Amino acid sequence: MAGRREGICRLTGEPGRFVDAHILPKALTYPAEKGLPFAQAGDEHPPIKRWSSWYDPAIVTRAGEDILAEYDNFAVAELRTHRLVWSGWDGADALVSDDYVPMPPMPGIPGGGLRVIHGVDGPRLRLFFLSLLWRAAISRLPEFGQIDIRSSDLRRLRRILLARDPAPLSFYPISLHQIVARGAIHNHTPVAERRPLNIGRLDGPTLPIFRFYLDGLVAHIHRPGAERHIAPLMDRMLGGGEPLVVTTTDFDSSRQRETVAGILADTSRRWPDRLSRIPGFADSAST
Repeated sequence: MAGRREGICRLTGEPGRFVDAHILPKALTYPAEKGLPFAQAGDEHPPIKRWSSWYDPAIVTRAGEDILAEYDNFAVAELRTHRLVWSGWDGADALVSDDYVPMPPMPGIPGGGLRVIHGVDGPRLRLFFLSLLWRAAISRLPEFGQIDIRSSDLRRLRRILLARDPAPLSFYPISLHQIVARGAIHNHTPVAERRPLNIGRLDGPTLPIFRFYLDGLVAHIHRPGAERHIAPLMDRMLGGGEPLVVTTTDFDSSRQRETVAGILADTSRRWPDRLSRIPGFADSAST
């Protein structure tokens, strides 16, 4: 495309012309209604209209994007096949699956449950989430500024993606958490935060994570410092073996709903005129 600048691909290390690279897969970051724009809000910025989810035009060439697309295409199909994302529910409003076991409400996690899923290609899916971590960390887009990792880890992630080797589970262990009742369609940039070490013990110790949200699925990518605490749970981490264990909650009880509702309320209060010019804002937001 005319006007594209050339440089060194951050993934392959080879020179070439840069292409648009979606930080989060386009197939899993969609508006509530086809044809409507995204409304990007939050982080102390007034809302703006966008026509695509976040992409960076200056990190990979076509060769690098082909590698990322390989990870994305596999993951989208795998997540939908196992009904781990809302777009894999064939339009249903709630998860229907024999492997879903609701559990009695617990402090801090009402509406929780478990899925014990057989047949998931955990190592390959782990590679996909590591690719998201690499993209968010290598990008200079301000929306991904919280995803900050050591240079040595960034280089190691690049080698992992090129070799298609998921690496030891202790290197950024990943756990998955699913919202099993459909809520408002929205997108959410990944954030750095801390999660409780023990489910239901909100006053106990916490672990540092990067939190990625995709179409009703949350990935906790545990940051350095968390490994020794979750060592006994490595077999439950993504890629740790069969079956895959996923914790669940419904949307109304989820922290995701609270976060999005807070952003929408704050944006509506501070910039009501701007919101009125963005059709479908409440149903198709990027935060």
